[in-house]
Amino acid sequence: MNRVFKALTVCLSLWLSANSQAMTLERVGNDLFATGPTVDHDFVQFKEALAQGGIERLILVNGPGGDLWTGMQVARMVRDAKITTVASGACMSACSLIFMAGQSRAFGTGSLPRVTMVGIHGAHDRDSKRVNSTFMPQMFAWYKQQMGDRFDAQVMNQALYDIQEAYGFLRIRELQRTQEKDRTPWFCPTGQTPFDQCQQHTGKDAFSLGVVTQTETVPLQ
Repeated sequence: MNRVFKALTVCLSLWLSANSQAMTLERVGNDLFATGPTVDHDFVQFKEALAQGGIERLILVNGPGGDLWTGMQVARMVRDAKITTVASGACMSACSLIFMAGQSRAFGTGSLPRVTMVGIHGAHDRDSKRVNSTFMPQMFAWYKQQMGDRFDAQVMNQALYDIQEAYGFLRIRELQRTQEKDRTPWFCPTGQTPFDQCQQHTGKDAFSLGVVTQTETVPLQ
C-alpha cells in the first residue's frame, strides 16, 4: 500500500512546484526547527534528526505543505517520538499532518497573529492540481485519531471532501493574540472563493476542534 501511495505522489500543497527545495531542519538545544515545503527526501532528514534523541519540540515555521506520503510518514515518526509540535506562521496542508502528530500542540510566536494558522484540505495530484479522493479516508482517520474527543466529523469531511481544487482550505488561526472574530475557522472550496462566501464555523476555534491542545501562544526565540 505504501509503495502505491508514494507512486501516485499525491501533493497537498498550495504553493509547491516540482522544483521545490526540501525542508530546512535546524536543531537548537532540544528544539528542532523545520522550515519550508515537505518533499520526498525529508523522510530521511527527519529520521536522522529524531534518531539522535533528546528532541522535545518540533517547531514548524511557515510550512506550505507538499508530498502526502512523506507528510504521513514524518507525522508517524513524530507521533512515535512523543514530542510537542509548535506552528509558527502558516502550517498548511502536509505540514498540518505533521503538526497534528504532536503529543501536545500549540501555536508559537514569530509571525503576525493573522497569518499564524493551520490549514487543512484534501489531497490532490501534483501536476494537475485536481482533487484525488483516494486517500481521503486515511487522512480523515489520522485527524480523528489525533484530535480525539474534540474531533468534528462534519467540519473535517468538509475540509477534505468539499474542496473543488488544490487551493481550497479550512483555515484555523491561533487564539491568544487574535481578536475573537478572527479565531473563527473558515472554509473556502477554492482559492478564488470570496471571503464573504466562505463558510464560517461560528462558535468553533483551534482548541475546540482539537487542533491545538492549549490556547496559549508559545513564545519563541
